[in-house]
Amino acid sequence: MEDERLKEFNSHFRKKWLAANTTLGIGLLRDQKILDARRYFWQALSEQKFNLRTLAALIISFIPPNLTNKILNV
Repeated sequence: MEDERLKEFNSHFRKKWLAANTTLGIGLLRDQKILDARRYFWQALSEQKFNLRTLAALIISFIPPNLTNKILNV
């Protein structure tokens, strides 16, 4: 985002990038790569004010997998 002509779109693309981090984290969580998923959740939360989807995914990542699998029918 160094290009001055794209500066006005910076906030839009940052939001999209943070949403993509959450989506990637959820995919990693489903693939049982919990520590990798948490990294993406923390990064997304640290760079935005508040996002319920990211926060919920982070909380779910701390619940033991055998319980979350039963709850989510995975």
